[in-house]
Amino acid sequence: MNHLSILIVENEYIESLDIKQGLESFNYHVCDIADNTLDAIKMVEKYLPDLVLMDINLQEKNDGIGATKIIQEKYNIPVVYLTANTDQQTIELVKKTRPFGFIVKPFFNRELNGTIKTALYKHKIENELKQNRAWLFTILKSIRDGVLVVDMENKIKFINFAAEQLLGYNEDQISDKYIFDYLKLYNTETRQYVTKECLNLGLLNYSDTFLLVSKSGRKTLVETNGAPINDHRGSELGVVYAFRDISERQRSHTAIINKEKRYSELVNNMSSGVVVYRSCNKGKDFIIKEFNKAAEKIESVSHTKVLGKNFTQCFPDLNNTKFLQVLQNVWKDGKPKKLPLSIYKHNKLIKSYEFYVYRLHSGEVISVFNDVKEKKQINEKIRLQASLLDSIGEAVVATNQDGIIYYWNKAAEELYGWSAEESLGMNITQIAPAEISPDIALEIKTTLERGQQWKGEYYITNRNNLKFPVLIIDSPILDKTGKLVGIIGIVTDISDRKKTLTELQQIKEKQSAILEATPDYMLMVNRKMEIVWANDIAMKTYGHNIVGMNCNKAIFGKEKCSHRIDNTIFNDKKIKEREVSCSKNGKNNLYYHIKNNVVACDANQNPTSILLTIRDITSQKIAIQEKEKLDVQLRQSQRLETIGTLAGGIAHDFNNILTPIIGYADMSIRALNPEHEVSGFIKEIKSAAMRAKDLVEQILLFSKESEHNKKPTELITLFKEISRLIKPSIPNSIKIALNLPKSPIHIMADATQIHQVIMNLCANAYQAMENSGGILSINVEEIKTPEPYFNSEKNKDNNSFVLIKIKDTGVGISEKDMEHIFEPFYTTKKSGNGLGLSVVHGIVQSHNGILNIVSEINQGTEIQIFFPIISLKPNTTHIIEKPLMKGNGERILFIDDEQVIMNLGIKLLTNLGYKTVGFTSATDALALFKKQPGKFDLVITDLLMPDIIGTRLSEQIKNIRQDIPIMLLTGFGKNLQVIKAMPTIDVVAMKPLVISQIGEIVNKIIKKKRAV
Repeated sequence: MNHLSILIVENEYIESLDIKQGLESFNYHVCDIADNTLDAIKMVEKYLPDLVLMDINLQEKNDGIGATKIIQEKYNIPVVYLTANTDQQTIELVKKTRPFGFIVKPFFNRELNGTIKTALYKHKIENELKQNRAWLFTILKSIRDGVLVVDMENKIKFINFAAEQLLGYNEDQISDKYIFDYLKLYNTETRQYVTKECLNLGLLNYSDTFLLVSKSGRKTLVETNGAPINDHRGSELGVVYAFRDISERQRSHTAIINKEKRYSELVNNMSSGVVVYRSCNKGKDFIIKEFNKAAEKIESVSHTKVLGKNFTQCFPDLNNTKFLQVLQNVWKDGKPKKLPLSIYKHNKLIKSYEFYVYRLHSGEVISVFNDVKEKKQINEKIRLQASLLDSIGEAVVATNQDGIIYYWNKAAEELYGWSAEESLGMNITQIAPAEISPDIALEIKTTLERGQQWKGEYYITNRNNLKFPVLIIDSPILDKTGKLVGIIGIVTDISDRKKTLTELQQIKEKQSAILEATPDYMLMVNRKMEIVWANDIAMKTYGHNIVGMNCNKAIFGKEKCSHRIDNTIFNDKKIKEREVSCSKNGKNNLYYHIKNNVVACDANQNPTSILLTIRDITSQKIAIQEKEKLDVQLRQSQRLETIGTLAGGIAHDFNNILTPIIGYADMSIRALNPEHEVSGFIKEIKSAAMRAKDLVEQILLFSKESEHNKKPTELITLFKEISRLIKPSIPNSIKIALNLPKSPIHIMADATQIHQVIMNLCANAYQAMENSGGILSINVEEIKTPEPYFNSEKNKDNNSFVLIKIKDTGVGISEKDMEHIFEPFYTTKKSGNGLGLSVVHGIVQSHNGILNIVSEINQGTEIQIFFPIISLKPNTTHIIEKPLMKGNGERILFIDDEQVIMNLGIKLLTNLGYKTVGFTSATDALALFKKQPGKFDLVITDLLMPDIIGTRLSEQIKNIRQDIPIMLLTGFGKNLQVIKAMPTIDVVAMKPLVISQIGEIVNKIIKKKRAV
């Protein structure tokens, strides 16, 4: 890993630290942590990280999405979302910002690492694609030819600057417009405008010239070309058209003809054949006026025999060719033509020409030509021989005697890195330099000139400056005189071969050591299944005398094979692998992996020896089985943890709500006359709020944010609450019969766990009656010692118990299922996890209780639970309320982001005799403390605040003034032990607090500070 820089944007400080620790374990560099969108954007501008991990919900709902849009558009930095929200609305908002990753909380570090790698790779590819597109459009815009691109409906999709100049329209004017409304091409031959059909059929090419009429009416002579645009499946997407202005070229060509007239005496000394014709018979034939020396040599005829005579008489072989038609066309329209022409007789090439024909101002027609028969034969021979090798996987390169490339196949493109278009016409030494000594170069040249093949190895360097060894086979191409005119080279990359030879040598040297050192048992057996060789570990395991023994006897202690280690492996002649289990020497459930390979054969290729490789995989098998069990437990634990996190969050918010209720109620009670009617009302409000506080504590217990606490628990009220909870979730076909005693019954228990037990058993009961309906009976009664269920020694001090019966009229439980009913992960439900009754059983046992089940198929099930009852002595004494512990004008800084709690804190502390300054912003409070650090005697702060969390605020305050005591308030029980252990926190108190508790805690802190 290259220590990539990552910015974390997360408003949960603890989670931010966990994410940071996970990233650093993968060698990522966390440049900073932001908990709001404003700081996040500032940090991006400051650090320019490689990637941003963004929580969707920070200060407001979905505000992380808005920040992501700014970061990606302004800084082009990839963003990966972190969220616990997977609702459809959030997902749709996320899609609009096109994030580079999306991971749902909670997650494993390896999931986060994989998402980050994928996001960085995707961002890299997108940047490369944008760069390639920019290059393409820059090239198209800057080339001198006019370029137009249209779709299948002939609507213009692209126009470059050269085309704008030719047409007289800019891109904004004609983009997405119909091409024939703006493109006017006039055919000078047909004297008609080009039609839609010509363009659609791709009939434009550079051999045709047209007059292009611009918007202003200006006419420009152009050459044209058209080509289809296809997708990767070959389907046509549109057409690209190119227009080249040839006006200047045409004028230059005319000037050249005029000059040739003035210097006609030079024609006779040209190496090319030159013939001047004058038309006759209205252009049907031509009279030869000039015939230079080169023409005499090429045609093997004296100029005296052809001058003044008709072309058709002198050269009958050319009468039926295109040449005569070309002469006639050039004479008529004056357009020069280039014509290759070959003449065959009896499928044999007789003559091969290259003609260039043009007309003079005088009306005479001139043909300049060369005999290219030999050249064509040589090139055809080169192309033929090279093309025959195009289908093989080796690189094939054809050059002339000077190394100029004529042919370059696909394998050569892959090997050297140069395309065929780039390489043709180049010298082989320029694009593929080779490390060849002068002596070897001379040897190659001499060998090829003798007409012999040369073969050898040397190193070459490709386009990417990668040097590697190759095997070269050069074959000469000779002309009819035996002169070297070309070379065909077959080039093979032998890097892998050389590497393989080296590795084979190393393997050969180490083979013996490996066979002996391997932890697998290796046995070589013959067709009689007798061991002829064994490695050291096999002999140590099975005995040093196993050579010569039957392999089944040696391995499994049996004469006959029960695992197909027999002669069938010799008949199949194939490698086979299998896993077997067996018992040996009193050990059960032993597992082996066995593989057989043929290592020797006779003259008829029948196997004579087999190598058996045997691996003991017993420990792996057991580990896999254990892992599968642990995976099931882990998934269940994760589900329970998620529910607990949700419950903890609810409890935190509820505590914040209860804090002002209890606080203001407490102050109101103390402010009013106890005999006042309103005082009684407020006492009832406080009492209800305190019950709610107890309920929150139960939620924190369930969410594992607090330790389980057993205390006297009244069952009758608990069952009434449970009854109200389950009624809405049970269908009308099931009736509930609740039978409770009138007198209260108390047991020593964790109310949350007992609540969980009853709810679980009621759920099982009504699920057993879902299809048929029935009655769910809940009975609670006080009984004496329930023999024989209770162990008298265990409960010898208890003589009174409560019996709880939960009965249904459902399908019942079979005897087979009853044997496993309390086993973890055993379930008879399609969607069950098998943990319900095992958890219930554990809770009952932890409360010194007994769980008993009575059931019959189709007769229903009755669950019986016994708990020992505790006696509560009536409290006849009056509780004497302690006087409030007040302060003496000490100064307190109080911070809570909830306005109502901040106001309450100021009033409570003021009533207790303290001078209090309150803030809802931790940032503002910190700024005041920096200015006046000696003004305060105590700081009270909330834990979870949007701008700075309480633990971080306490660190910054202690850095300013080490001796200032800090009290931290929280309604969230998570990580309390860790927070309490922090050196910057003096006291941690759970919300909500009554005025007497606050007075007592603050008084102790102040006294302790004075004593120091």
